[in-house]
Amino acid sequence: MIVRHVSWFTVRDDAVDDAHAAIRAFVEHTRTEPGTLRYESISFDATPNRFLHLMEFADEDAERAHASSDAVRRFTEVLYPLCTEGPEFEDWSPV
Repeated sequence: MIVRHVSWFTVRDDAVDDAHAAIRAFVEHTRTEPGTLRYESISFDATPNRFLHLMEFADEDAERAHASSDAVRRFTEVLYPLCTEGPEFEDWSPV
């Protein structure tokens, strides 16, 4: 069963460039993960320091492998200190 999550977060205004660099590298890595079907990062034109991540995994095992990976650990070590809000996670389903 496909597992789907979104995550949204806000970074400090002075950290947008650092966040972009970390996100680009992380998203590129996720495309190499077996079982990661989709991982997209979206920023908003009106609030460029706010981001949405859209993710889909083939199943719970693929999601667990992603969540417990060194890549996630390294990404969160860089990203979380930049955040002013979030990240918040929620499951989603297509309509």
